[in-house]
Amino acid sequence: MKNEIRRQLKNIYKSIAELNAYNKYRTNRSDLKKIASVTARVYLLSDIADAARDDGIINGDELNEITDKLSEALRQLTILENENLAEFNKLA
Repeated sequence: MKNEIRRQLKNIYKSIAELNAYNKYRTNRSDLKKIASVTARVYLLSDIADAARDDGIINGDELNEITDKLSEALRQLTILENENLAEFNKLA
């Protein structure tokens, strides 16, 4: 379970990197959907990590590390979303 949480965290950051790369070349509604999808995955992984701590699979320090990384992912996603919305509003 601990390795799966870390794998999913890496996948989230990979998705953010892909969105960042795409964002430099284009902006469209599907990007906003992808951002929403990755954001939902962040919240889901946060809930899974909390449950893993409650079950004794990970300790408090590991949960704090995961939570810090998820918070950073949310910050990056918020920036991407705001940039995409600004561009989308310019085009509308």
